[in-house]
Amino acid sequence: MRIPVHIVSGFLGVGKTTTLTALVAARAGSERAALVVNDFGEAAIDASRLGGETDGAERVLNIPGGCVCCTAPEGLVRVVGELLDVTRPDRIYIEPSGLGRPRDVVDMLVRGGLASRVDLRPVIVVLDPEKFDASDPLMHEQWEGGDVLVVNRIDLASEAALGRIREAVRTKWPPFLRVIETSHGALPADVPDWSRAEPAQDHGHDHDDDHGHGHGHGHDHDADSTVNFHSASRIVGPSEVYDWRALNDVLQDAAILRFKGMFHSDIGWIRVDRAGGVVEQRGTPWRRDSRFDLIVATSTDLEGILAKVEAARSRPAVGEPDGVELVDADANRMELTRGGLARLGALDVAASVPGRVGTAVLLRDVVGLLSAPSDARVVLSAADGMITEPIRVDALGDALLVYALDGQPLPKGQGGPFRVLVPAGGTCANVKALTRIRIL
Repeated sequence: MRIPVHIVSGFLGVGKTTTLTALVAARAGSERAALVVNDFGEAAIDASRLGGETDGAERVLNIPGGCVCCTAPEGLVRVVGELLDVTRPDRIYIEPSGLGRPRDVVDMLVRGGLASRVDLRPVIVVLDPEKFDASDPLMHEQWEGGDVLVVNRIDLASEAALGRIREAVRTKWPPFLRVIETSHGALPADVPDWSRAEPAQDHGHDHDDDHGHGHGHGHDHDADSTVNFHSASRIVGPSEVYDWRALNDVLQDAAILRFKGMFHSDIGWIRVDRAGGVVEQRGTPWRRDSRFDLIVATSTDLEGILAKVEAARSRPAVGEPDGVELVDADANRMELTRGGLARLGALDVAASVPGRVGTAVLLRDVVGLLSAPSDARVVLSAADGMITEPIRVDALGDALLVYALDGQPLPKGQGGPFRVLVPAGGTCANVKALTRIRIL
């Protein structure tokens, strides 16, 4: 049975710990909860507070000394794994540092091999309306990466601040699953039971389940329903991966008047917009699902366009790769076997990453085979379909591609058969079961 996991995020000082305390205490006596707290400092103040004040918490574990998103990612996976194996609570709550990004916590749970063991519930993001600044990159990340928005401290907020938040919520796309305005972190008692699935009554969109069995049809929205236009929407589960090159080819169709979407693609999670004939894409902290809205003229073959978008997605093969595939910006491909990697380099992993063992080659030397310019970007794909954020070639530093242990394939239990490790202080990337390196 998969254990429900809740992420309660938000910027520094917005009331996350108070919200979490109330959330856990509301079910004290009816279930066994475990809390994982990521204090940015070594003092572990939040963990100490929760340990002393939270009723109903079986265990409170702390990951101190940095943000789990960058300096302590494997600590999070280790701690959650320990809870699943030893404590076996009914529910796990994770409170990242106020400097943490929800998307990174979601990605780490998946990349850390815990996806089949946890039931990720809606990501809660807490904000203080008086302190919220949409222009702040981190606050914007947390805002876009949340599923449920908790507008806390409304008793202390001005009407002007509340008005700004409500307008931002009204115009946000995709919308939050729920928006709660509250004080002192008080939440409805049934919050832990909520799902990440879109409430059907809120949107007329057609849904696919998490396994990608698609269905649905084009329909008119009230706002777009004229004699000249039709629109369609689709939502598919987050495990499906879209081929960006194929998707981009579809979006060049001049018949598409408007398109906006969130996609789990082979170059990462991206937001895509087409307006005025121009297609733009950028990274996004969105992780809930892939979805899009499409508007065309009534004379357009709507179903034909939808079929092409559908054809751009496919579930990646999950299994043990025989080699690592390199793909450049022109779609030229090269397959590197273990023997090929050995001819590029045979570095002792332990010399660069204490506590790790194996034989590796510098990742930058592997990328160099494709003569990628220093300002090109690299994305790394894993066998489970997860993709890193784009990394500049000149920022790869001393990242290692580990391919062997004692002359044998790197064991799956150690992230093999191919794994990327980064020495302390390097670019934030740690990918197990590496299958592909793509140059953008």
